[in-house]
Amino acid sequence: MPFLKVNPATGEFRECPNPCPTVNSFSADLRDIDWVYQTFQDDFVLQLTLAHRNIAAGTPELSYCDIKSFAQEQGFDRKVNSSRSFAAAVDSLYTRAAFWANMQVIKQVEEFVAAHGKKVLYVLSYGGSAGFYRNVDKGRGLISR
Repeated sequence: MPFLKVNPATGEFRECPNPCPTVNSFSADLRDIDWVYQTFQDDFVLQLTLAHRNIAAGTPELSYCDIKSFAQEQGFDRKVNSSRSFAAAVDSLYTRAAFWANMQVIKQVEEFVAAHGKKVLYVLSYGGSAGFYRNVDKGRGLISR
């Protein structure tokens, strides 16, 4: 299964090949720390996951530089002056990129459906906060933040 690299600020939306396409490569490669580092060192989601772990461990400062760099690349400018605001910024970075990526995938689906005379049924779910639903434009089903 491919994965995506996205950046809402620049419009980057790139499908990448699966780095572990077989069961053998999955089990072997992910045990090789050098391969894992080389493959995922610049991965956006990995850096956000590490930031969450550092926050939970009480050492958010270990992720400040990496997240600040990713935030700048993503065109994300939020004042961070505490562990709490850092955690909120990490969550916002992830949510913003995830929703934007989903909207790009939906655009591609809509283009495919239109080109092939097909129909699509969307089933939506969201595991985040209930406050998100207040920001949904019910008329078009698009996210408006």
